[in-house]
Amino acid sequence: MDLTNTDAHWLAGLLEGEGSFMKGPPSSPNLPIVKVEMCDEDVIRHAAHLLNASVTIIDRYPERGYKRVFRITLKGSRAVQLMLGLRPLMGDRRSRDIGSALATYTASKVVREGRGDCAVERCRRPSMGRGMCRTHYNAWLKSRGGTADRPTTDTLDPSLRLVEDEPGRIHWLAGLLEGEGTFRAGPRRRPAQIRLELKMTDRDVVEHARELMKSSRLYRDDRGPDRGWRTGYGTVLGSRRAEVLMRRLRPLMGDRRKHEIDDAFKARDALRYLRLIPAPPHCTIDGCSSPHRGRGLCHKHYMRWLRTSGSSAIKETRKNGANMK
Repeated sequence: MDLTNTDAHWLAGLLEGEGSFMKGPPSSPNLPIVKVEMCDEDVIRHAAHLLNASVTIIDRYPERGYKRVFRITLKGSRAVQLMLGLRPLMGDRRSRDIGSALATYTASKVVREGRGDCAVERCRRPSMGRGMCRTHYNAWLKSRGGTADRPTTDTLDPSLRLVEDEPGRIHWLAGLLEGEGTFRAGPRRRPAQIRLELKMTDRDVVEHARELMKSSRLYRDDRGPDRGWRTGYGTVLGSRRAEVLMRRLRPLMGDRRKHEIDDAFKARDALRYLRLIPAPPHCTIDGCSSPHRGRGLCHKHYMRWLRTSGSSAIKETRKNGANMK
C-alpha cells in the first residue's frame, strides 16, 4: 500500500464517516472486510484509485426514486493492510471495530502485490513478495527447504509515514465533511449567514473536527432515544469563519459538495455591507491609538459617528468577493 500523507488522512476522514470495518462472514471467518458506500461517484472513484480497487454499482429500487450507490470492498490481506495503516488516524469507535475485525484474524499467505523494487542490492525488478522479486523470492524459499514461516499482521502492516501537519489535518477534515458535513445558506431571515455543520454520533471525532474548524460550539442531540437512536453530537461554523474554511476546503471536495459551497457563496454575496480586509490595527482618527471597532474607528469614535451621521448613512453594497480572503 503506497499512500502519501495527505491521501492517507483524506481516506481516514472519509472512512471515519462512511466506512465499515467488519469481521468475515461465518463461511469465511478469516476474511476481514473494509467497505465504503456512497452516492457520489466521483468521490468513490477517487478513493478506488488510491486503493487500487474496483467499484461496484448498485441500483436499489430505482422505481422508488432511490439513488444509485457506488461501493468499494476490500477483503482479506488488503483489508488488513488498510486497517493497520489507517488505525492511528481513526476515532475510538472505528478503532474498536478494527480491533474486533483483527482479533480472530490469522494471516495465511504472503501478499504478492507490487511494493516497489526488489530489496536485494542492485536488483531493479519489481517486488512480488517479502520485499523481493520473483527470482530472489524463489531462491530464498528454496534455501529454506521450500517452506516459509507464516506471515503475521506485523508482516502486513504497511507502516505508513503519517505526519500530523497542517495539510494532513485539512485533508482529514475534507474527507470527513465529504460524508458527514453540510454546506448551506443561512435561515430565511438571514440567508447571508452561511453555515458549515457537522453532525455525528462519535463525540471524540466531532470534538477533533471542532478544534480543526475553530468552532466554539459543540451541541448534543438527544432526540429519539425511545426509538433506539444514539445520542448525536454536532458543531456549527457560521458567517465569515465558515466562508474562509469553505474556500479552503472547496478544491478538495467532490462535485456535489462544491455545488453546495457555491450556492452558499451566492447567498453570502447578498450581504448589504462591504467588509474591508485587512482592518486597520487601530483607530484612524489622528492621535487615537485605541483598537479598531468598525469603519476604521475605535469604539468611542464609532459610537460618536453613529449618533451623528451614521444613523442616516447608506450601507455600501458588497460588490464581489475580491475584497474577501
